Amino acid sequence: MAVLKIRRGRIRTDQFRLALRPSVAEVLFRHVGRYLWGWRREAVAVVGVVLLYRRAIDTVGPVGARWLLVALAVAVAVTPPARRAVLGWLLGGRLRRRWAAACHACGLETSGRFVPRTPRIRRARRGAAGWHLRITLAPGQSADDLHQAAGRLTATLKLRELRISSDLDRADRVGLVLVRREVLGRAIRADILPPGDPGDLDRLPIGAREDGTAWLLPLRGSHVLVAGATGAGKGSVLWSTVRALAPAIRAGLVEVWACDPKGGMELAFGEPLFHRFATDVDGINDLLADAVRIMNRRTGRLRGVSRLHKPSPGDPLVVVLVDEIASLTAYVADPQLKKQIAASLSLLLSQGRAPGVVVVGAVQDPRKEVLPLRDLFPVRVALRMTEREQADMVLGNGAHDRGAACERIPRGLPGVGYVLVDGDPTPVRVRAAWLTDDDIRTMANHHRPPAATPAGPAPGPGPTSPLPPAPPAAPRPPTGATGWVPDRSL
Repeated sequence: MAVLKIRRGRIRTDQFRLALRPSVAEVLFRHVGRYLWGWRREAVAVVGVVLLYRRAIDTVGPVGARWLLVALAVAVAVTPPARRAVLGWLLGGRLRRRWAAACHACGLETSGRFVPRTPRIRRARRGAAGWHLRITLAPGQSADDLHQAAGRLTATLKLRELRISSDLDRADRVGLVLVRREVLGRAIRADILPPGDPGDLDRLPIGAREDGTAWLLPLRGSHVLVAGATGAGKGSVLWSTVRALAPAIRAGLVEVWACDPKGGMELAFGEPLFHRFATDVDGINDLLADAVRIMNRRTGRLRGVSRLHKPSPGDPLVVVLVDEIASLTAYVADPQLKKQIAASLSLLLSQGRAPGVVVVGAVQDPRKEVLPLRDLFPVRVALRMTEREQADMVLGNGAHDRGAACERIPRGLPGVGYVLVDGDPTPVRVRAAWLTDDDIRTMANHHRPPAATPAGPAPGPGPTSPLPPAPPAAPRPPTGATGWVPDRSL
């Protein structure tokens, strides 16, 4: 069929092109060949079995060949590694066909020389929650195209969730997690977790990860921020951390200085475990000021000796545990007191990791106006949030696009959230263990710390040891004094 070109309103009969319809061979190549290529794994398996059967007939006869195939099938079925390898290889072909069809339905195709091209699966690994894929984008595509089509892909593939993470090495490589089932739907009882190792404070067992492994929290040399809406399970993370520290508390390697601005409603159950416990703003201000003094004393002692404090019974790791840290940074009515608390927290968060004075804080609202110090927490846990942008506030820019959809965590899953592990930019879905009030009381009675000693730092020569010996425990001293132990009858 001739098509004439029109230029400046005139028909140019001397220039034309031919619009030819696709030939039958091209149609067969595009559609039938593409369909057969999608079944190549099954075809290879069938051809391999047929060739093996024919070879066995020539060797041991028809009856022996049949028994040989039966024995081979039984061996594969009863051997877990072989069964996983065979089923994974065959299921990989089915997954690739479904992925190509979903990309076609969602418009993730680019024109190719013969057939349209879709993002290609390079590696596929089956996990507890679903499939973990590494794909290569088609020419002309970027990771933003996948983000825009994530909702359509989730519905087309009938998934619970689709998480996307960009590869840091190449722009055309993308990681996907096709979540098909909720593996963290049941509450995790704390008694099923292994007890914390008193000597290993870098890998505290807090709960479980989505891949079925234990969630290990690094505490020594770090600060931890737990953010989540009301009822999101912040208490589960805090108490799971205390539970993992309980053996070290009993051994005298860790001291927990607890601050509960809500009058002790959350942390009072574990008061016997705490070296110091404060519930009012004045007491919390004194506690933080004493923590800063201990930090300064240790900094002077470790200068030029070690870059990281090593806990010992005489020189324990000090964990400042704050239930609602926003009550100290944003909601204190006294401006002078608020300024002192902010100064102490700033010093602890910026300088306390190396000398062994770490902060574990929980907050509901992670905005900068409420918690201006949030960027000083190296380890951050994002539980259920109320707004989409809050995941990026806690875990960093782009965390929501990489899969940390905190606003979509159901209310019936307290303790479920996302955390960045070992510098990996892809958020990992985790769930903290759950402790009842009776569990906390039992833990507090069985893991009491050694006999209480004055909390203030000891004197020493030089400008870095500014405190005199602390007096015996007495009625509460004025703000700024050290070495006192708060009244346990609060």
